Amino acid sequence: MFDPFFMTTGLGVGLMASALLLGLRHGIDWDHIAAITDLSATQQAPRRGLLLGLLYAAGHGAVVLVIGTLTIIAGRSLPDGVDAFFGRLVGATLILLGGYVLWSLWAHRDDFRMQSRWMMVIGGVKRLVARRRRRGEAIEHEHPHAAHADVHHEPDSAHTEAQPVHSHAHTHDPDDLAADYGPRAAVAVGMLHGVGAETPTQVVTFLAAAQAGGVGAGLVVLVTFLIGLFLSNTAITLGATYGFKEAMQRRSVQRTLGAVTAVMSLVVGILFVLGQDAVLPAFFAG
Repeated sequence: MFDPFFMTTGLGVGLMASALLLGLRHGIDWDHIAAITDLSATQQAPRRGLLLGLLYAAGHGAVVLVIGTLTIIAGRSLPDGVDAFFGRLVGATLILLGGYVLWSLWAHRDDFRMQSRWMMVIGGVKRLVARRRRRGEAIEHEHPHAAHADVHHEPDSAHTEAQPVHSHAHTHDPDDLAADYGPRAAVAVGMLHGVGAETPTQVVTFLAAAQAGGVGAGLVVLVTFLIGLFLSNTAITLGATYGFKEAMQRRSVQRTLGAVTAVMSLVVGILFVLGQDAVLPAFFAG
């Protein structure tokens, strides 16, 4: 049952304002910033970067919509322990992927390319599947490399003749799937972040509206939360696509961000596993 008059009362307006602020705050969590930056700033075409960032927001919002709607209809909060379980699960993932970033920094050095944590998981799974399906399709050959060159040159080019060269076996994978940021990957990462440690705790606001003004009021507050979430995610996407794209393409910037992200992942992951994530800073109260 939906009471339209309730949404005009002080309580109804207050719940909607709280939901909007919670959505704005949730949308600028560092996981969102890292994922959207990775999806948007690494694209050559700005429109594609903008599209992937918006698809990430859509995937995230869809999961929150489902969780919130089911909770409102059920008329009760999620079972005790669910939030803690997801918190420890996310924490363990952050520790593993933080360690993987540190290893990548050491193993790849100058060729290191920054990726968001969930994109590493998706890229790794896709790479394993592709290798099983297409084993033997990689092409191995020898060709000269100019010393300290960033790009490959033909053996007879003037640039190569002027510098010492060497030959070594070089394998080309048909597709670099780890860097294949397509629409489905963007939606999938957004959905994974939707089942994060913070989402279950936010349904309390939706339940308060549902208990005071009916299921319809709860759904209105839920949609208001999603509007705030989408607005902040869109702002990050625009910044990543048009604001600091050039800086993100510099290797030194990527290595620095990789190191910072790895350390942050390890620290945050340990806090989540220990159940001490309440000490993490928030950009807004809530």
